Formats: sequence, structure tokens, C-alpha cells
Amino acid sequence: MQVKDDEEDPSSRSTSGSDTDDDSNSTEEPKPSTPIWKRVWQWLGLDLETVKMMAKGALPPVIAAAMNQSKSIAHIYTSLGYLVSIMAFFSFATQPRARFVQTMTLNVLGVCLSAAVMLLSIYCAVKSREHSESTAQHNAPNTKVKANYSGSASAIIAVWLCVSIYLINVGRALRPQYSVTGTILSFFVIVASINATQIVNMSQGEILIKHLIGAFLMGFAVAVGVSFFIFPRSHRKLCFKLTDDFVSKLKDSLKAQGAYMRRMRRKNLVFTCVQETNVSTARMSPKEIRTTNSPEAQRLKLSTAGLSATFGRMHTELEYAKTEFAVGHLDVYDIKKIRELLQSILLPMNGMSTLVNILKEVAVRAVGAEDDDDPEGLSFDDLQAERIAWANVMDSLVSSFDSLSETLENALDHVYIQLRFGRRRKRAEDAENGTPRSGDGDFAAFLSQKIAEFDSSRATTLQGWGQAANVDLPVTFMTDLSRDPQPTLTSPATGLRHRRKNQQRMYLVLYIEFLTWSIAKGVLDLVVFADVKSQEATKRGSRLILPGKRRMKKWIRTMWTSTDSIADPTITGREGTRTIVHLGEAYKKRKDPEHLPAASYLEIIGDRIRSTSHFFASEESAFGFRAVCAVMTVAIIAFLHDTQTWFLQQRGLWALILVAISLAPTTGASVIGFLGRVVGTIAAGCSSIALWYIADGKAGGVIPVLFIVEFLGFYAIFKYPQFSVGAILFNVTNLLIVGYELEVTALGKETLASNGQPYYPIYLLAPYRLATVLVGTFVAFIWSYFPFPMTTHGKLRRDLGAGLYLLATYYATVHSTVDMRLRDDVLDPRIKKSPAYRVEKARNKAFAKTGIQISKLKVLAREWEPTIGGRFPKETYHDIIASMETIFNYMTLISYSTRTFSPSSPLFSASTHPSTHHLARILSGESQTHPDVEKPWINNFRLFMRSLNITTHDITSVLSLLSASVTNAQPLPPFLRVPHPYSLGPDLHIIDPDVLRIEHVAEPCYAAFAVCQVASSLVSEELERLIGMVKSLVGEVDFSFHIEQKPDRVTTWRSRTGTFGTKNTKESERQKRNNVTKPNGKGKAE
Repeated sequence: MQVKDDEEDPSSRSTSGSDTDDDSNSTEEPKPSTPIWKRVWQWLGLDLETVKMMAKGALPPVIAAAMNQSKSIAHIYTSLGYLVSIMAFFSFATQPRARFVQTMTLNVLGVCLSAAVMLLSIYCAVKSREHSESTAQHNAPNTKVKANYSGSASAIIAVWLCVSIYLINVGRALRPQYSVTGTILSFFVIVASINATQIVNMSQGEILIKHLIGAFLMGFAVAVGVSFFIFPRSHRKLCFKLTDDFVSKLKDSLKAQGAYMRRMRRKNLVFTCVQETNVSTARMSPKEIRTTNSPEAQRLKLSTAGLSATFGRMHTELEYAKTEFAVGHLDVYDIKKIRELLQSILLPMNGMSTLVNILKEVAVRAVGAEDDDDPEGLSFDDLQAERIAWANVMDSLVSSFDSLSETLENALDHVYIQLRFGRRRKRAEDAENGTPRSGDGDFAAFLSQKIAEFDSSRATTLQGWGQAANVDLPVTFMTDLSRDPQPTLTSPATGLRHRRKNQQRMYLVLYIEFLTWSIAKGVLDLVVFADVKSQEATKRGSRLILPGKRRMKKWIRTMWTSTDSIADPTITGREGTRTIVHLGEAYKKRKDPEHLPAASYLEIIGDRIRSTSHFFASEESAFGFRAVCAVMTVAIIAFLHDTQTWFLQQRGLWALILVAISLAPTTGASVIGFLGRVVGTIAAGCSSIALWYIADGKAGGVIPVLFIVEFLGFYAIFKYPQFSVGAILFNVTNLLIVGYELEVTALGKETLASNGQPYYPIYLLAPYRLATVLVGTFVAFIWSYFPFPMTTHGKLRRDLGAGLYLLATYYATVHSTVDMRLRDDVLDPRIKKSPAYRVEKARNKAFAKTGIQISKLKVLAREWEPTIGGRFPKETYHDIIASMETIFNYMTLISYSTRTFSPSSPLFSASTHPSTHHLARILSGESQTHPDVEKPWINNFRLFMRSLNITTHDITSVLSLLSASVTNAQPLPPFLRVPHPYSLGPDLHIIDPDVLRIEHVAEPCYAAFAVCQVASSLVSEELERLIGMVKSLVGEVDFSFHIEQKPDRVTTWRSRTGTFGTKNTKESERQKRNNVTKPNGKGKAE
């Protein structure tokens, strides 16, 4: 009998009548109405930390504007005083301390270097002017000598401007994280270059550079003071906050997981998804099945995605936290250990979210299955009895999970308390029943006991199913599907298809149990770590934490270099005194197909010379040249005789600055940036006029209103990062317009007009600023497409190819990891410089890079870009990225589950290495090796798993081919076959026929075997879908064809099989009728 998926399974009510997710019939009391300010606060998505950061970001430019009202300061910078506010804004004091110090160091060094270059350019221009004009004017001591136009001086300044803009934009393209520094340096060189055209002697040039560098450094100084003393932030605090967020989201994920498992029990999905999903999904395509989620499944996937995003941010913040000076009881290594422990929880949680995809794939199989595949199917009574048996299995599993889940939530509170993140929460019910509370010293032992109870219930659950279904679980149940199956309830023998489905159901149950057990073990390890650190903090208290010399050297090195290599290519591995380890090619430096490695000093010098040509041929160099062309489109007006004065008077300088800072490497970012800059400038023009007249032009009233406007501008920067370009320009334009008017009130109109720019009131200045910004932004937009566009879609394709290659690299490291864990000569990955350590390090690095690349692809895929010609296949790209993420999760699950196969892992044997002891030994530095740990069954199991070849290099090869095809936009090779998952062959009976008997289910290796089996098969299936999607993008080298000549005659020539066939449809129909109408009734089937 078949039951629809949207109806409740009656068999699931047998033991769980009270545990449902349905709404109760009891009437709820009306809730009091929420105050309007709270509703507005929630609608804006604000919290106290965000409000503080908005205020902190608005303070530096406003403080600088207030400082400029002092006569002593205003006379130092004269007409350049507005730059103090702008530099204070672009310093972004809201950054955490380590990142702020790094960025500020680069800003200061860059400004000083730019000042030296500009002095050199001014010197060259002055000398050129001296050769073209009379020397009497240049030798005069007066620094206010009016300059005449000099074509040679203007040309030299233009050349130096081109070189500076080129180098700055190449740096922006090479290091996008230093884009703000590039913007600051563009400000400096453009302002200095345009003003240098009016300089007659070096005294004027030195005064200009002195004022410029003073204004920039004063703005930096204001930002430094605000960053360090106003709401100070550190990466350590961010790591702790992200840990808190991770713990909170982990609780939500556990609740979502429990809700989904209760849905599985209520709908009996483990049974119905395999046997009877084709009823409820018969009218759905496979794509519709894969994209349709129940509310519980959607909640589980969203909560797990949020968990992964939080962990990804933690990885980024930790790299900066390693370089910070601090006072506390947790050092950098402790924070790193917390991250590792959280990762050991995250990986099985991600695996649990893939359960949704697994059941969907099973549903797709069920839809495509033929009805007559199982001629020896079950009767109605047998089917109902088996349905009830599987419902009882899920009842037991869900009740065990619910009991464990509540304890895990208390354990997370315990971690929060022990790591000094919060206070103990009193619970009256715990005090009444004597259960240890969060924060108690014996809570770890209580949690370990709960995990042991869950562990012991695993074998009982499956044995209970066998008894209820009258099925004996022999060893061949897991392996041999060709033998006669065991008898069940009333049928003399079950069919092969039914037997396979029971095997799949058992795999799913083991999959859920293993991941739940792994989550619990990860939480227990975190609890033990928190207890150990709490005891250390009680004994030692807070202490000064300093980064080491090695860490500081690495921090300085990473500011200028890129660390893209998987591992150091110069190290050779050796473990022990008699074992020589030969490292693979991936550990060495990448080979150049056009050049052999340099063998002499002359060849080494030649390699350095060739690297220069590679630099000029790179995409970054092309972007720098494009930026020079765009800047000179506007700057040429400032260097010509007839337009130089007009350019200075009409504030053309700001159009030039907008050109320099508006260029983006891709056209998609240019379109969004252009629209954002236009909207932000229009809004700033209106707001600047409004805030000026609100305060009646009085500085004492304008500055507080300016703070409010800047404060609101930072709201868009923090809450809507995709529109941050427009929000930044909104803030900067307000500072420009209002800052200029405040300079007029401080210095007077005559002083500001002395540089050749006439005074404009604010109602004229705002439209001028708007016009210059629109011109500069429009020029940058044009040069983003001319002479050829660097499209976001093209970048997405190239990055997709890079992501596929990273995925292939990650799978190669997973393959090596699995092979290492199954070796007889077990290698300890905790010994530095050992091959095992190298493999683990390479795998962790590939894991991080692949995760970051997939996140980057998601961001690129969301960017909008106008398309000329055919429509961009956006859906296909989205599907490919989603498929890559799914394969990545399955690969990670294989890597994680196979940890149980290695004796050096704490998960190798649950009975021998309880987590409450092994982690304490790791923290204390004791060895974890036990010579007697391997029991005969585990020995045979590892030997059996080694014979299976769980992973295969064929998958690495296929992913590499897909990467090459996508990157180079070339068709796929023909006959590309998907590697099949490993199969359980006859080796099992040779090694140990009892290795997979049900009594071994309590061993972690046993359930991990089922996880590997499920994950490996799903990797192959998902890879097949990925090949099809890539093939739809790039095509295939396939020259087969199909020819139809007549309606009644079909001629087919297939080059794949090398056959040529002709079939006459009329003759075949006549033959069919003759066969059917034979006297004996036994027509020959065609």
C-alpha cells in the first residue's frame, strides 16, 4: 500500500502520539502590543553594537570639521582643510584594531611615498619651466609669484600623474582589500598634480606638499584617536562574539534538526521516501523535487548556512587576532583551538543538512523506478508490518535525539559560562531533579553519560527493527545482494529491490546516528576544553598576551605577498630514521611548460626578467592602463593652455578624483557603482543644503547636524553593503560641500578665493559638486566598457573554472588523507614536518580556499549586469555553484567520517578513548598512542576498507577536465564517464565474513562506513549532474548524428557504436501483428 507524502503516516502514531509539531487547540492569550519604537528598531534591524559603530564612524570627520574652525589650524591648511575631514572618514575608524593598524600603516607609508614622488615631479616641472622661461622669476624669494602657462611643465606633470595612477590601480587590482588605501593615494596624487601646474619654484612646491601631507596625516591622527579610545574593537572580541553567535545558531540548528527528524518520524520518511515517494511526486520533475523544501527542511538548511557563514567570518577574524596585543586568559592558541573544536561540530551539522538532499535524491530514484522491477514484492500485510517496524526505529531514534539535544543545549550554555562569556542561568527544574546544571564541575561527566546512553541505544534500535520485522541481519545483508535473501513475515522470499531498499534505509539510520553522535562528541570536547581553561584562568588570572616574532614577521610579509601555495615546496619529508617519504608533485613548485627550472645564476636572472613581462601582460596591468586612459580623458583639460584656468575655477578636480576612484575591474560593479554614485550624490546635495539652512549657517549648529547626517550614512554602509559605494559618496559629498562652507566662515571668502577658485554659496556649490561627480562617474563608466568590457559574467566563468580546480585539489587531498588513515604504518598528523602533518595542512588549506571561492562565486552570481546579445544562462551558473557546494559538503563528510579509521584519532574507538580524557591529554601534551587499542575486529575492518578504494583519483581527473573546459571556454571531451562509487566485493569474505555484523554497530567505524557509502554514491551522482550542466554551457566534442529521410523509414548512423542500421516501420508493425495472432498465443516479443 502506498501513502501520499503530505498525509500523516498512521504507523508513526504507535509510540509517539504526544510528540508532534502540530499546533495545540488551546486558545492563547492576546499578547500586549509592542511599542512603536521597538517595532521601528526591529524593522531597521538595529542593535546596540551597530548603533555604536555608526556613531564611531561619524565622529572622526565631524571632529576634524570642528577642529578646522580654530583659526590656528585653519590657517595651516587654508583651502585644503576639507581634506582633513575626508581623510578622517576614509580611515574607517570602525575597523577592528589589528586591521585598522595594518591599513593605517599602509596609508601612512603610501602618503609619504606619494609625497616624495610628487616632490620629484614638481622638481622636474620647475626645471622644465626654468628652461622655457626667464630665470629671474624663478629666483625670486616670494612664494606667491603668479604662474604663467608652461606646456613643458604641464606635460611632465601629466606623465608623472599617469605613472602614479597606473601603479595605484595595479595595486588596487592585485590587492582588493587595499582598495581604500588606493583611493587615498589617488586623492593625494591628483590634488598635488593639478595644483602643481601653478607652481613656479620649489618653495611653492614644498609648501603645497607640506600642507597636503599635514592634512592627510592630521585626518589619520583623528581616526587613530577615535579608533583606540571611542568604543574600541579588537579582533579577539570579535572572535568571542562570533563564538557566542555560533553557539546561539548551533542551538537553533539543533532545534531545526529535531523538528526535521520529527517530521521524518511523522511522515515516516525513511520508509516512504524510498518505497513510495513516486506516488506524491509522480507529477514532479527531478528538478522540481530537488528545489522543493518542506518548512522544516528549509529551516534546517537556512540555520546550517548561517552557522557556516559565522564560522567563515571567524576564520577571517582569527588571522588578525593572532597579531593583537591584549590582556586576558585566552591566548591566540586557545582561540585557534576553539575554532578547531567548533569546526568539528560544524562538519557533522553540515552533514545533517545534506540529509534533505539525500532524501530528495532517493525520491528522484523512486520516481524513475519501474513498477515491475521487483516481481517478488511484499504483500499488503507484510508492507504494513514493515512500515510499523521502521516507524518504531524512527520513534526510538527521535526520542534519543530529543533527550540528547536538550543536554547539548545545556552543554553550550556551560561552555558560555566557563569561557567567561556570560553568567549562569538558574533553572528550577534542574535543581529539583538533581541534574547537574550548566557551569557545574561535574557537567562534563553528565554529558559523557548521556552520550554513552545514546551510543548504547544504537544497536538496540536496529536489533529491535530486525525482531519487529522478523529479519535476521546476517553479514550478507550489508554486502551480497545476489544471494537468496532471508525469509520475512509471510512471503517465502523478498525481492532484490526490497532487500536493497532495506539496506538503504539502514544506511540512512546509521548516517543519522553517526552524525548525531559526532555532534555530541564535538560538543563534549568543547565542554572539556572550557573546563580546562576555566581552571587555568582561576589559577593564573588574566595575563598580558603578546604576538611572537614569527607571527609579526608573517603579518608583515602577508601585507605585501600572496600565499597561494598549498605547501612549502622546499621541505622534504622524513619520519623516523628508516622511512623515506617521497612527496607528490602538488607539494612542489608549479612547473612552467615553456621553461625548465633555472640551473644557473644567469637563468635565475632571466626568470626575474620574464616575470616583468608577465606583470605587464596581466589583467591587473591592463586595468591600470585603463584607469590612466580614463583619468587623462578629464585631466587633459587641466594641462592645456586654453582650458587650464577654467578647469581650476569650475572645480574640475573633483570630476578627476571621481574618475580615479569609480573605476571597477568588472562592468557589473561599474553599473551598480554608477547608479549608486548618482543616487548618493543627489541625496547628498539635497541633505547638505537642508542641514546648512536648518542651522542657519552657524558652525555651532551645522556640525551637530552634520554628525547626524554622517551617522545615517553609516547605516547604509553597515546594513546594506551592496550599496556601500553610494553611501560612501553620500558621506564624502556632504563633507565636501559643508566643509568648504565651514572654511569660508573660518577664513573668509578672500582667503579661499586666492587659489583661483571663486567663492560659491552653498545653493550653487551643491549643484556644481553634483555636476562634477556625474561627469567623473560617467567617464569612468564609459571606460569600463571601452575599448572592450571586462564583464562580471566573464569573471564569473573564470572564477567558476578556478573553483572547480580548487574542488579537484581538495578531493585529491581528501583521497590522500583517507589513504593515510588506512595505512598500516600509521602516521601521526600532530608531528610537525611529518608527511601526515603535511597532508593535513594541505587539506585544511584547500578546504578553506574552496569554501572561500564558493562564497565568492555566490556573490558574483548575484551581481546584476546588462547583457548584449543572447541571454546570460544565470540559472545554469546558479545550479553549478549549488552542485559544487553539495559535492564539497559530501567530500568534507568523507574526510570527517574517515577520522574514525585512524588510531591516532580520538574518534577511533569510543570505548577506549572517551572524549573526557583524550582532550585533556592533548592539552597537556601527553601522547595518545596505545599499542593495544586495535582489536582484531578493527584490524580486519581497516584491512577491509583499504581494499575498497573509498576514494578514487578519477573524480579529481573529471573535475580538472571540467575546470579546464570552463576556464578556456572549450567543449568537454567525449565519452566522459562518471566514476562509480566503490562496491562491496568478495574481499569481505576473504578478510573476515563477520566484519559487518550488527553487533559491531556501537563501533564508530561501523557507522562511519555507512556514511562513506552514502556520501561516495552521492558524490558520483552529483558529479554526473555537474557534468551535464557544464556540458550545456560549453558543449561536447561529439560528431554523432541522426538522419530522418522519410516518415516511414528511419536511417541511423551512430559514430559512438560504429553501427549502421535501417528499420522499415511498416514491416515491423506487420511482423508484430503476425506474432500476436499466432494460434498458440505465444507471440514473439520484439
